[in-house]
Amino acid sequence: MATALPVGRRERFAQWWQLRTAAERNVIVITAVIIAVLLLWVIVWEPLQRDRERLARQNLKSAAGPIERIDDEHWHLSFAGVAFDALTPLLESLQRDSGLRASEVSATARVEPGQVRADVTLTR
Repeated sequence: MATALPVGRRERFAQWWQLRTAAERNVIVITAVIIAVLLLWVIVWEPLQRDRERLARQNLKSAAGPIERIDDEHWHLSFAGVAFDALTPLLESLQRDSGLRASEVSATARVEPGQVRADVTLTR
């Protein structure tokens, strides 16, 4: 009497995939790529663009350097010269509105009163 061994998810998926025609596989792959790009757009790109617009409204856009992506969960933002009083509300609004929190902040005083050079690491 033979007993069937339970088949794992990977094996079931491989079997299901092999049963698809080449055209079906292409449609599935293209659909998955489109969904992944849309998710990245909605989860990462749109919030970053909103934050750039918020920087412009707070007159911080000219002081902000490019937003550098470190990995999927971390971004780095540098300010050559920004009012320290404007930096704190910016970080609070990023956390409140976008779910990005400052995991590391380095602020160095500049010659101009109230101005700092700031490096900020944001974490989702």
